[in-house]
Amino acid sequence: MDGNGRSWAPARPAGALCLSAGYVDAYGYFRLGTHVFPANMTGNTVFFGTGLATGIVRSDWDQATINLIAIVLFVAGALVSSWLRQAIGRPWLCIVLSAVLLGPANHVLLSAHYQLFLLAFAMGFQGAAMQRFGAVSHQTVVVTGNLLHLADAVAGRAWTGAGSPKAHKPLGLLPLVSWPLYAAGAAFEMVVGVPQALPLAAPIGLLLLTAADVAWLQDQ
Repeated sequence: MDGNGRSWAPARPAGALCLSAGYVDAYGYFRLGTHVFPANMTGNTVFFGTGLATGIVRSDWDQATINLIAIVLFVAGALVSSWLRQAIGRPWLCIVLSAVLLGPANHVLLSAHYQLFLLAFAMGFQGAAMQRFGAVSHQTVVVTGNLLHLADAVAGRAWTGAGSPKAHKPLGLLPLVSWPLYAAGAAFEMVVGVPQALPLAAPIGLLLLTAADVAWLQDQ
């Protein structure tokens, strides 16, 4: 496997995890009608801040409270997943558990907010399940940092410092595929729609396939 991330092998699980996160983010924000992201904590932090302002001005703390709970549960999921991954050294098992955690959120009889909170914990768990692909550190539940890394790599390849050799920062496949696949996951959820009985069947199945792929790669 290419340590610079140019091989398709590490790009497969990275892209699949981005697809899953994009799907779940769209489902939580639009289908549940909560206007809270299960995975995108940057957006939720902005909404938490605006919710605080609304609470101060109008004494309406609902939005700030919902966003804060989602952020706390996301971090809790990430903490548990990170501890488990480091303890057992099996990221594929953490990905399987991420799929399992999405299962209860399929229960459409739960209120939208309870589904959202389950999804936030599951997305934190998924995000920490695997953060290295080959020799490359890469996030799969957010894309902002990945776009910055892509810009840095492009600049590194183009820039030549005075009297110094050209910096050869590898572009790799990971930042090139993560953004469009995250968007594709959200688009799939919105355009294709979701089955009423198992609205999260697609990301659950995708996570299980990804876990099998990661387990296979780990054995190579």
